[in-house]
Amino acid sequence: MFVFADPESPSQLPWRSVEALRRYAGHKSVDLYMLFPCDIGLNRMLGYTLEQIETNASATTAFYGGDEWRNCIRHRKSSALRADFARCLEETYLKKLRSIWKDAGVICEVQREDGQRLYKMLFASDHPAAAEISRWAKNEVSRGNTTQISLDLR
Repeated sequence: MFVFADPESPSQLPWRSVEALRRYAGHKSVDLYMLFPCDIGLNRMLGYTLEQIETNASATTAFYGGDEWRNCIRHRKSSALRADFARCLEETYLKKLRSIWKDAGVICEVQREDGQRLYKMLFASDHPAAAEISRWAKNEVSRGNTTQISLDLR
């Protein structure tokens, strides 16, 4: 089973839902391709003050399935540490995915035309072929090969 999860905000995909997908008894293999809402959700929810962070702490904890994300707060002291904060949040989530799938990683980062970062696409799977395909896709994206192939079979 291939699941595409497209949350606009972390509150739309709590960790318990990810776990339920993984445990789905009707399929031996469940692959997850998901939008990780780093710049469109997480960064907006988690401000620079403890008060701003605590306002959305319960939603963030539900998204991560625990308080591990709080280890990233040390990088939220100023906008100069923005990249470290984003990397920490991403790695924390990937570590959580790898706790229930054999392979999980970032496939690509999606930006607007003006360069504003929006989100990253993550993929998780237990199947070696799926992991190989995800590595191939990541390589193609990094080489700039982003043209969608045609599905026209005529």
